[in-house]
Amino acid sequence: MTRRITRAKLEIKDSGVAFTMPSNRERAERLRAVLHVLYLIFNEGYVSTSGPSLDRADLTAEAIRLTRMAHGLLPTMARWPASSPSCRSPTLAGPCAPGRWAHPLEMAGDRMAARDSYLAAARRATNLTQQRYLHSRAARLTNDR
Repeated sequence: MTRRITRAKLEIKDSGVAFTMPSNRERAERLRAVLHVLYLIFNEGYVSTSGPSLDRADLTAEAIRLTRMAHGLLPTMARWPASSPSCRSPTLAGPCAPGRWAHPLEMAGDRMAARDSYLAAARRATNLTQQRYLHSRAARLTNDR
């Protein structure tokens, strides 16, 4: 394994490809794609579309683990994808709905992380109805301890 890594490093060095941080816009697009995939993995585990079992705990657990990792990285991100113009929608449904990514954390029992996600989404929400909904979800998690 060490030899493979060493060879790969040398090939990258010899190729002359420059490694730079993506722009804020590109980083937001990548994050949006990652969060969408995590949501799909969680849903597939929660209600499986194929196989002998209705649910797949392995997929749900992996989606929750990866969501927690992504949640831990979010404060370092410059922009959240829900702040992009394409994600401004008057409804709470859809791929960019505020607070959508807090649900797997809530289902996993990580109430504080879910509460923080709902509050952060409420701060980003542009619609008063969405803000009220997200604040009520956060308050429920705070009061149900």
